[in-house]
Amino acid sequence: MARLRFGCLLLVIAVTAANRPAEIAAQAPLEAGAFVWYDLVTTQLAASREFYGKLLGWSFKDSTRNGRPYVIASAGGRPIAGMLEIAAGPEAGPQWVSFFVVNDVAAAAKEAESAGGKILVPPTDVASGKVAVIADSQGAAVGFGQVSLRVPTVGDAKIGQIFWTDYMATDGDAALRFYQRVAGYTADTATALGRGQHIILRRDRPRAGLFILPAEVKNVRSHWLPHVRVADPAALAARATALGGKVLLAPSANVRKNTLAIVADPAGAPIALQKWPIQEP
Repeated sequence: MARLRFGCLLLVIAVTAANRPAEIAAQAPLEAGAFVWYDLVTTQLAASREFYGKLLGWSFKDSTRNGRPYVIASAGGRPIAGMLEIAAGPEAGPQWVSFFVVNDVAAAAKEAESAGGKILVPPTDVASGKVAVIADSQGAAVGFGQVSLRVPTVGDAKIGQIFWTDYMATDGDAALRFYQRVAGYTADTATALGRGQHIILRRDRPRAGLFILPAEVKNVRSHWLPHVRVADPAALAARATALGGKVLLAPSANVRKNTLAIVADPAGAPIALQKWPIQEP
């Protein structure tokens, strides 16, 4: 896989997080630990918009956040993500940033810092509550939201919607310690997934996955990887290449029985294409 660059997204994510679109206004009580929103920060906004539209059938609505273009992506009649352009730099590269719910953003940010993380965006008031963005102990960006948003179950996701996210960890033990402490997750027993190990992170119910990268993988940094529900991962992986993207992980029989592909968009941001139900080997 191409090396992923992570770092100071302070301005970019602050603009994005502080301006939640009206379409995802508060709808339900806080559900701590649930991932509820995803932002793509990219150096190629127009190309990314075309890529995801043609690959996944997403529709888009243009808006402006603090004078910067902000694109809201929808699928299956529901807003699912935002897109914002950044300038290329040595410490900030194209990536998806996942946001999960916490009961107290200020306390969570403080706990994250105490656990070895770094606050990128301090607790900020928004229309539906409060948000913050941190880099965790391995440098992966993740968002906190003290917000009340609808949390559909995994099985309710429609084709084209983001329905799951996995933490791709170079140090699984460190990642587990950090998110147990900061997010209150508990961990199921690890299961084999290809050459790595996969753990379900739970809080009341399954919330995310933790994938421990094989030791021989040296060119991928720890990051959160959103999963989109698709009908045919192999066909979409092939199409991603034709659209200017790159296949990072092709479907294979020993990784969820050909139901998973990971691709990078034209700017290099990775995203997973997952057929549902997931079939473990």
